[in-house]
Amino acid sequence: MEIKVSDYHSIQQILSKYGYEDSIGSIQTYGSGHINDTYLIEVLDNQYIFQRVNKNIFNAEALTSNYEVLYEALEGYQKKHQLVLSPRCFQSQQHNYHEQDKHGSPCRLLDFVNKSTTYDISPSAEVSHKAAQAFGRFQVFLNTMTTTEFQETIANFHDPMARFKEFQRALLHGDSERKAKAEDTIRLASSHASIISEISNVMQQGVLPKRITHNDTKLNNVVFTDTDAWVIDLDTVMPGSIIFDFGDMVRTFTSPEAEDSSDLAAIQLRLDHFEALCRGYLKPLKNELHPMEVKHLLLGTKSVIYVQALRFLSDYLMGDTYYKTQYPSHNLTRSASQFKLLNDLILNKNEIRNILNSYV
Repeated sequence: MEIKVSDYHSIQQILSKYGYEDSIGSIQTYGSGHINDTYLIEVLDNQYIFQRVNKNIFNAEALTSNYEVLYEALEGYQKKHQLVLSPRCFQSQQHNYHEQDKHGSPCRLLDFVNKSTTYDISPSAEVSHKAAQAFGRFQVFLNTMTTTEFQETIANFHDPMARFKEFQRALLHGDSERKAKAEDTIRLASSHASIISEISNVMQQGVLPKRITHNDTKLNNVVFTDTDAWVIDLDTVMPGSIIFDFGDMVRTFTSPEAEDSSDLAAIQLRLDHFEALCRGYLKPLKNELHPMEVKHLLLGTKSVIYVQALRFLSDYLMGDTYYKTQYPSHNLTRSASQFKLLNDLILNKNEIRNILNSYV
């Protein structure tokens, strides 16, 4: 897709800080992310990923600080263990992982993984296994980090009660026409509200270990090569809980439909993909999981799916101010699809528990 002249000049200005003043070839938009602006660029016959962080969503100061800590540790860990967990993020000539554009948005330059693939929908249980394995290996690395080294890049990102309160505000202050169109989905949201009470009680008890986690373990945040799978999109690496990372994998790995599918009848939780996910993610972490994390993996999964449904619904009611949309009811469609997946999870909870018990 062609980019605006202003975007081209902005990217050119940032690339000059990497020593690439006059050698830019093509620039095109890339990926399917909802938040940041991502481009595939060609410089001196090499290809790179260029990203502009959405400073209206992320705390830019916290994010850039986290990257400094994260990548210093990551590079040392990868060298020590002779492996690659995530594509390289380059430092500018000023030795920064981010440089700000004229609007104050942090921008970065990353390796483009040539001949690679990403998926919005998992095409096979084997892909789900490899993706989960990549997140599991990455979490083993993150377990070497301490929570005091990181700041929140998005406040209350995995705080279910805060998300529920956002939904309640959206009900009060949202667009009246949109509320009328969303009546059925709003009723679904109300019918599952007990999930918030249950997960909030667990979190208030303080029984879940605080770890550094990825916090956005969607399937399309794994890049596949012929021989490996690597984790990408590290903006939300910060204090969190494994039960939510596990839940987001279930949310995005197991359905045969995209998260914005309007074909609700086709949305289901594929148990073979769930088993492959457990095998890939929980196996490398088995000896590092706390008993309370094991106990609440299913609750964390229900919470993640429900909260994501609330977030899409709240954004729809408030006029689509957070997620990028392609048509007026896009966020409402996304929300309805999440509620269908949640319903299928609940219907299959016994089979899911049996699979979980075989891996933890």
